[in-house]
Amino acid sequence: MKLYESINSLQKPIDEFFKQAVIVSSSTNTIDTISAEVNSPDTMGLISTNAQVFLLSASALIVAVLIPSLVDFISRESKNAKYIQFGQYGINVTMNIICRALWATAFALNLFTVSLPGRFDGQAVELQKQKDAAKSPEEIKKIESEMPWVTLFEPAPWAFAIWGVIYSSELLLTAFVTFFGHLQISMIEKATPYWLAGNIFQSLWCLCFRPSFRNALWLPMMFLALASTSLFAAHREISLLITSSKAPFMGKIGLLLCRFPLALHAAWLAAATVLNLNAWMSVSNASTAVQVPVAYLSGLIAFVVGGLMTVFSGDPWIALTAAWALSAVRSRTLFKIEKAGKAVQVLQSLAKMEQVLVALLLAIAVGRVAGEMLGLFSS
Repeated sequence: MKLYESINSLQKPIDEFFKQAVIVSSSTNTIDTISAEVNSPDTMGLISTNAQVFLLSASALIVAVLIPSLVDFISRESKNAKYIQFGQYGINVTMNIICRALWATAFALNLFTVSLPGRFDGQAVELQKQKDAAKSPEEIKKIESEMPWVTLFEPAPWAFAIWGVIYSSELLLTAFVTFFGHLQISMIEKATPYWLAGNIFQSLWCLCFRPSFRNALWLPMMFLALASTSLFAAHREISLLITSSKAPFMGKIGLLLCRFPLALHAAWLAAATVLNLNAWMSVSNASTAVQVPVAYLSGLIAFVVGGLMTVFSGDPWIALTAAWALSAVRSRTLFKIEKAGKAVQVLQSLAKMEQVLVALLLAIAVGRVAGEMLGLFSS
C-alpha cells in the first residue's frame, strides 16, 4: 500500500515531465502522423495488419517447433553417416557443409531484413538527435509531434554503435565458418540450429517493428526475446566445448573468438527486449503508475540476465554488453534531468539505480575474466 501511495505521489512531476519533454499521446499531430503511416498503401500492403501479425506469429511458432528436430537431425546424421545423399543424382555432402551453408544463409537473411528501411528504431534515433540539437521551443515541439513514443527507459543514441561491432565480428565469424568450417566441425554442428533460429527471429522482428504494427508492439518484443534466447543457446554450445577437457589450448582460443560476437549479439538483444517492453507500455497508454515500475524492472531484468548468463557461461562480454546498454540508458536519463531544468525525483532515482547496476556488472565481468584466465591456463 505504501509503495502504491509513493508512486501516486510522483504522478504529478512525472506527468509534467512527459508534457514538457516528450510527446503527449493526445497530440493531434501525432495521431494524424501515425494514422497516415498506418493507412498508407506502402505500409498496409496487400493484407491487413492483423493478418500480418498472425502470419509472423505462425512463422515464429514453426521455427520454434522445427529447431529441436533440426538439432536432433544434425546430431543423428553426423554420427551415423559420413555423407548424406540428396535425390536421384547421388549428390553427397557432409553434414558440416550443410551446416556451413545454413549458417551463411541465416546471416545473409539477417543482413537483408536489417537493411530494409522504415523501422521504428531508425526513425526514433534520427528524431532524437534532431530534438537534442534543436534550439527553439517551436522546433522541439514539431520534432516531438513526429516521435512514435517516449519512455522513461531509453538509451542515448550512441548505444546503437554496438551494432557495428556485432555485425563486423559476425561477418568475420560467418566467413570463417563458410570457408574454414572444417576446422571447427563440432562447434558448427552444435551451434548452427540455434544460430539459424536467432537470425530468423531477428529477421521477423525487422519485419514487424514498423508503424503498421504500432498497436501490436508485443510481437516485435517477443521476437527479440526469442532471438536472444536462441543466440544464448548457440553461445552455450560453444561454452560447453570450451570447458571440455578434450579441447586443446589453441582450440579454446579459437572457440573464444567464435563465441565473442554471439555474446554481444545475444546480450544486446536481451537489452533491446526490455526497451521494446517500455515502448509497448507507452503506446498502450499505460499510466505513470505503471510505466515507472516497468522502467525500474527493466533495469533489473537487464542486470539479472547479464549477470547470470555471465556467471553460468564464464563469458565476461555478456556482462560488459549489459553494462554498455545500462550506461547508455543512464546517460539518457541524466540528459533528461538536465533538459528538465529542475530536479525530477524519479529520474534521479532511476539514474542512481542504473549507475549501481552498471558497477555491479563491471565487477562481475572482471571476476569472470580472472576466473576464465585461470581456467584456461590450468587446463
